[in-house]
Amino acid sequence: MESSEITSENVCGDISRNSNNSQHDNSRIVHEERLEKVVRKRNQKFEEIDLEGRRIVDIQYFIDSLKLIADHAPHMGCTLNNMKVVGEYMNGFSSEIKFKCNMCSETRTVTTVYDHADINSSAIMGVTTMGSGFTHLNHLISSIDIPMFSPSTYNRIQDELSDIWGEIALEEMARAAEEEKRIAMECGDVTTDEIPLITVVCDGVWAKRSYRSNYSSLSGAAAIVGYKTRKILYLAVSNKFGITCKKLPDDALYHKCYRNWSGSSSAMESDIIAEGFMKSLGMHGLIYSQMVADGDSSCYKKFLIAILTGK
Repeated sequence: MESSEITSENVCGDISRNSNNSQHDNSRIVHEERLEKVVRKRNQKFEEIDLEGRRIVDIQYFIDSLKLIADHAPHMGCTLNNMKVVGEYMNGFSSEIKFKCNMCSETRTVTTVYDHADINSSAIMGVTTMGSGFTHLNHLISSIDIPMFSPSTYNRIQDELSDIWGEIALEEMARAAEEEKRIAMECGDVTTDEIPLITVVCDGVWAKRSYRSNYSSLSGAAAIVGYKTRKILYLAVSNKFGITCKKLPDDALYHKCYRNWSGSSSAMESDIIAEGFMKSLGMHGLIYSQMVADGDSSCYKKFLIAILTGK
């Protein structure tokens, strides 16, 4: 009897344990099915997109950013594999890529570079120093399958850079003038009023086509360089044409106009140099007492007349 009773209890215990295990398994299956339905439902709320082309990436910054979003919800077991690309916003050569987790639905944004303004300005600065512009940059960027920003964005950034370059140029010319002034005073090259006298080198440029038809450039430039320091003291550009003035009527809204010359192209050089001479005292506290230039006698004559008449 005792043996029979023990066997019966063991059997009941086994049945009970099997029943509990079965209930636990069923509960786990139900939980997994519910979780799968939740994930499937969440996945239906957004659609993953495929990005096309190439991007310029600040590599270490981008890798660190991906590491941060990979660990966005460790308690949920989410990984980088769960983060799906759902959008992209481009700011020039910088991209903001929007990720969304298909487990917890959390949204994160990763940028390809730390400072979008820096990369755009750097690109335009580089192509400008090469003597090129939007068209050449567009050809290069398009050839390597990187999305290019619009001409209006290019022009806006270039205008901002032009203002900065102008300020820096004035600062550098002021430093060069101080250096020329110091050298002149050390050598005793001063007037009776202790105003430094220096020698300068002057030259200008304007294009002239030599084939088909006579064509003079609509733009010209000239510079005055300190003889001792070989640094620029004065620089100016003359323009006879402005695209905005050409396209817009006379009563159009104010715009940044670069048209500042109405005379002949050949007179641009002498006018700029004469202007630099007349501004030397007020601008730098210097007198340009001697000039070294090429043998353009007509330009030299116009320059002397402008200096003597002040016009």
